[in-house]
Amino acid sequence: MKLLCIGNSHTYMNNLAGMLQSLAGQAGRELCVERITSPWKTLSWHWYDNPKTLEQIDAGGWDAVLLQDHSLRPLEEYPQFERAVGQFANRIRAVGARPLLFSLWPRQHLPEQLPEITEACSRAAVRHRLELVPIGQAWQHAQELAAGEDLELQLYQRDGSHPSIPGSYLAACVLYGVVCQADPAGLGDSYAGEPGCTITLGSRIAGLLRSAAARAITGS
Repeated sequence: MKLLCIGNSHTYMNNLAGMLQSLAGQAGRELCVERITSPWKTLSWHWYDNPKTLEQIDAGGWDAVLLQDHSLRPLEEYPQFERAVGQFANRIRAVGARPLLFSLWPRQHLPEQLPEITEACSRAAVRHRLELVPIGQAWQHAQELAAGEDLELQLYQRDGSHPSIPGSYLAACVLYGVVCQADPAGLGDSYAGEPGCTITLGSRIAGLLRSAAARAITGS
């Protein structure tokens, strides 16, 4: 199975693509993940200003293509966001792949924006027939589970926007569940980082994150 990720630093950070590929491989799934990312960029930038993005899609061979826009765009520039989602969805389906839409988390100091972000992404996904990847909802579930267990959990980096390693691990678990249509509960606590390096999360944290991912995917 081949997945192409299109986005910006939220997808690039902590090598989400490599993390997902490693976790899937440990679970017995052959998943090849490639990415086209650039800091702060929007999907419109990928469509109009980065020819490599469309060239990669048109090359074909993908089972799914993930779209991740600038984190504020669904709220602040919804018409442009939806237009870009629709353009890409049609292009992706033309090569026989599943279009997926990355539903982001809110800024750390604005958690009340999550319902609005989720609604905007869901609306665009329904209108243009994409599968929603509910990563923002998984973050909320993870924070609620951690609070209930009195467990310290930091999903954000210091900037309050980009994901920490646990945040990216949570995103990878949700992606695994949606892309591979499998339960993330079977994923491991460790993954391959840089060559020769294995990164391990604490088993309690990793288990909580997998549970949060499963809840978001099933809507429970």
